[in-house]
Amino acid sequence: MPSVGDTVRLQLPSLTGITDAAAPTALSSGLVAGINGSRLTVVLDKPQACPPAGGTVTLFFFAGSDFLRQQGRLDVVTLTAEELPRPILGIDRLDAPVSAESRQAFRITGFEEQVCVRIEKERNCPMVDVSLTGIAIVTRRRYPKGLVAMLEFIFQGQPYAGRARIQNLRELPDEHFRYGLQAAEERSFPGNLKKGLQALTLHFQRVQLRERRGA
Repeated sequence: MPSVGDTVRLQLPSLTGITDAAAPTALSSGLVAGINGSRLTVVLDKPQACPPAGGTVTLFFFAGSDFLRQQGRLDVVTLTAEELPRPILGIDRLDAPVSAESRQAFRITGFEEQVCVRIEKERNCPMVDVSLTGIAIVTRRRYPKGLVAMLEFIFQGQPYAGRARIQNLRELPDEHFRYGLQAAEERSFPGNLKKGLQALTLHFQRVQLRERRGA
């Protein structure tokens, strides 16, 4: 479970309090400021419109080397005393944390860098895994296995786009879907997607090496 001072990612309810299954997934980042039993206090990193109390929130966080998610309910929403106030969220956790990542191989977690991908017409899909030739993302929409989908993302100011084939899919319990995609041959589908996957992989490998060395 997260501790005070940990960074968490949150999928927040819409400002109306209504969850739209067709809406794109967007994540906010925050710092755990307090823990009291099952209740967390999280201060968001950036000023933004406040979600309503009473809505459901999904938390994403690390526990050691595991990447987990947990459902919660917003019970209090206040603001920091700053010129540009940030939301302070009181969250009652509703269930036990479960894995947000199933692969046991070497993983590179995209949420830590808040890399989001567009697949077809669905924007802001969080990346949860990447390799030199493949990528895993979480979506709110269902896509058929075998689909050669258009992917787009921006990393370090550089846009990348290309086609990738859905190799596997897994339905998540919170009405999301996790897809593993393999980049298509660029001779058949022009683009620079593979260059983007390589840039992401090398970047995250460097970050992880620095963390292991305590840099």
